[in-house]
Amino acid sequence: MTDVLKTRTEWLAGQRKGFVGGAVTYHYGASSVAVTATPGHTNFRFVDEYGRTVRVESRDYLINVADLPVEPERGHQIKEAQGGTTYVYEVLAPNDEPAWRFSGHYRTVYRIHTKLVDTE
Repeated sequence: MTDVLKTRTEWLAGQRKGFVGGAVTYHYGASSVAVTATPGHTNFRFVDEYGRTVRVESRDYLINVADLPVEPERGHQIKEAQGGTTYVYEVLAPNDEPAWRFSGHYRTVYRIHTKLVDTE
């Protein structure tokens, strides 16, 4: 029997990639790969060592698992060109949170948390 939900989820991922995604370059070690990614965000909230509530917003990239040759890791970078500027985002998340998670039930899309670290 066909898993209709899985089929529709895969179709939706293709639509997201084709109509909402943009070109980025994923850098890992000395290698890089051009992929299509959909930007998003995640709001993190935690209590710091002084008892204050801290809120941090991460720029996220949704990238199909099949498009990346490696699993995302802290320290990898995503470069996104906009106009004449290339924005450099480092893969990381605040307060020892995981730097990425799967987006969706079928583990076919990474939600990668990043922070802007440079412009070129």
